[in-house]
Amino acid sequence: MIIERSAYTIELDSANGSLLAFTDKRSGKNMIHGGSAARPIFTLRLRDDAGQALDVTALQAASVTLEQASISADDGTQLRFKYTKLNNLDLDAVVEVDLPQDSNLTDWRISFDNRTSYLVEWVDFPDVVVPNDLVAAGGTARILWPAHEGVLIEDIGRRENTWLKYQETGYPSKGWDGTYPGPAPTQFMAYYDDDCGLYVGAHDARHHVKSIEFLPFDGGVRLQYRIFVEGAGQGSYRMNFNMVLGVFHGDWHQAPSCTDVGSNREARRRASRTIRSSPPGTGNRPSS
Repeated sequence: MIIERSAYTIELDSANGSLLAFTDKRSGKNMIHGGSAARPIFTLRLRDDAGQALDVTALQAASVTLEQASISADDGTQLRFKYTKLNNLDLDAVVEVDLPQDSNLTDWRISFDNRTSYLVEWVDFPDVVVPNDLVAAGGTARILWPAHEGVLIEDIGRRENTWLKYQETGYPSKGWDGTYPGPAPTQFMAYYDDDCGLYVGAHDARHHVKSIEFLPFDGGVRLQYRIFVEGAGQGSYRMNFNMVLGVFHGDWHQAPSCTDVGSNREARRRASRTIRSSPPGTGNRPSS
């Protein structure tokens, strides 16, 4: 499925929701790395009563259905991917993608209904892998990583060859990772070169705990967001903020403007919506 807007063209796999391409129209550059295998748009980390981990992904759904609808006359398109029986468990998920008509930004949300005995520790979403055309690889691209007051990454291998190499966030914390709030003081990353850039950010005004990391992955660089969902058990979870992907031009100084634009747009959209019937306090916590 390919959808075109004034600033970008996006391609999603209609069979599973995977992000295949995000192309800046001005430069013609696709900022999503293809890789050698299909990648799930989300992964859920489950824990059983003994604390053992089980990861389930969008690619393990028994069925996937896609709905496409207009958000409003002026606001573009919303895609809803519905996933049932993840890994043959009594666990379903929904991914919503809003594609406003006249914006360089896209909004992504996930919800799930957990009818298993597992707790959900985190949601890895959305899956974004950019090309490794960084400076050290002979390109002009860089990555802004928000940890430690901001780090510009020009060589994906430099950290991996030291004791600071990527490790999955967990307990006990090693103290130098991309945990937000904490070592990472902001919630966005940026991949950019001389022609264009990809903004990835969590527009989360309630500052839920998340891991914001980068790592080499299948020939590219993974921009990883893992949102800790406070031990969601049986019941429904709905992300109460947007993960935002968009194109920008210039160096990393231009990326924060995407945060302002996206937050203001979402505030206007919420103000114009009718009040939903969800009880208070269920936005980012499980409800039975």
